[in-house]
Amino acid sequence: MGYDILKKFIKVSPYPTKKESFGISLIWLFLIARLTWPKGIETSIGNLAIASSSNSFQVKSAFGLGDAGNLLDVALTWSNFRSLSPTDQFWIVRLWSPGLPILEVPMLWLEGLGIPLFWTFTIFLVLLWTIGFFLAWHYLTPLVGRLPLTLFASVLVFSWDFEFLFHEGIFYTEGFSYIFLLYSLFQISYILIAKKVRFESFLVALSGVCLGISIWIRHTLDSYIFMIALIAIAFFILEKNINFFEKTLPKVSQTIVNILNSNLHRILIKYAAIAFVVTLPWRIIATYYFQGAKFQMSSGGGLFGTRIWADPESEIGRYWDSYGVNWACKIDTSTCADLQDKLNGTVSPIYLIMRGLQAAIENPIAYLHVRWTYMMRNWVPDFGNSSSVHNILGLIGLVLLFVVLILVFLPKSRKNISVFIIWLPIILLQLIQFMIIHFEPRYFISTRITVIGLLLFLVAGNQRPVTKRIGKFYEVLKTRIKSNRNST
Repeated sequence: MGYDILKKFIKVSPYPTKKESFGISLIWLFLIARLTWPKGIETSIGNLAIASSSNSFQVKSAFGLGDAGNLLDVALTWSNFRSLSPTDQFWIVRLWSPGLPILEVPMLWLEGLGIPLFWTFTIFLVLLWTIGFFLAWHYLTPLVGRLPLTLFASVLVFSWDFEFLFHEGIFYTEGFSYIFLLYSLFQISYILIAKKVRFESFLVALSGVCLGISIWIRHTLDSYIFMIALIAIAFFILEKNINFFEKTLPKVSQTIVNILNSNLHRILIKYAAIAFVVTLPWRIIATYYFQGAKFQMSSGGGLFGTRIWADPESEIGRYWDSYGVNWACKIDTSTCADLQDKLNGTVSPIYLIMRGLQAAIENPIAYLHVRWTYMMRNWVPDFGNSSSVHNILGLIGLVLLFVVLILVFLPKSRKNISVFIIWLPIILLQLIQFMIIHFEPRYFISTRITVIGLLLFLVAGNQRPVTKRIGKFYEVLKTRIKSNRNST
């Protein structure tokens, strides 16, 4: 009896019933509800130590100059149908794309009816993640099995990442942005590896819309849209020149033909184009009304040039020291001294970043030592200083990141190549960013989530899934146990 239940749980299964998916989703809902509201109605707001019944002005005041407080300030202004102040508020929407304030506006209107902002914000967030889990469980079980999905969900729900998304970092952008991002990546991956998908065109479009919404809320992965578009264009060029590859590289050409026959590049160009169209209004508004970086979702990239060369004794150097912000100054002190009088805007941020990369190339050991040291301090809070569950799961996430980088160089099936094309660019994009930006624990959340998501779909894209091999192992084990009993 116990074996049959275990076998059913492990093996790659037909679609679960809606009753099963709903029941499992209720468990998921309960687990993240415990994170979000650990003391019920007496729960305080994140690390602010203020009551969940606090009004929006009290919440904003408690955040002070923090990211979430500034974004809430924008939402409060818009909720009263007022324009942002060019002096005091334009900088906020230049630095961060305004998706979260837009989501908060109707929540603030509900606050006028007596419903505290914290409760509308968290209820909406928890419901979105629960709907996403229901869809993942219901539609991915036939591809990966229950065990990998359960492991994926367990790693998330018991990690510091979810502690931040649903409690410590409530009112920050990550919670809403990442559920839209995951839905987008899961849906487009499902389309590429499933045999038949109903309403494929609609679902590709919906995936693009969700990617665009995610970037509206949190701009940091904006370049992913263009990376996917470039990949699609590259495959389009390959399709037009496939005869050349068949003559010169027959083995490579067969792999290319298999991918082209899967309609991958047409799906990708539609996916990227729709995501770009969704974000286009803000690119135009930010450029021409708020005087931001031209056609970008954020002007924040220009800050890092001055920060990486900040003097350790300066205000920026001292404030961000624990996050390793001025790594270039630490590895090339002479250049740092020479550049101090140029950090006032007399040279472009790109020039300063290029000088930083030059310093890294000229001092590779020092660069790697400094970056690795600060990364380990901030991978998760208090990483390596205790054996807490958060630290253990953080270590697992770090190991899985290296596993993914190793898997890049191993042979792959057509389905696995398709999965890599979707997930690997977003992981590489983050690694490139980590070469330059300072490290905060919350910055690594998307890396850990996307690494685990990629591994989950690699299981699905494998012609002989891990779950089938585990199921076969239990079949053999059961047979041996029965034979031993009969022999005795």
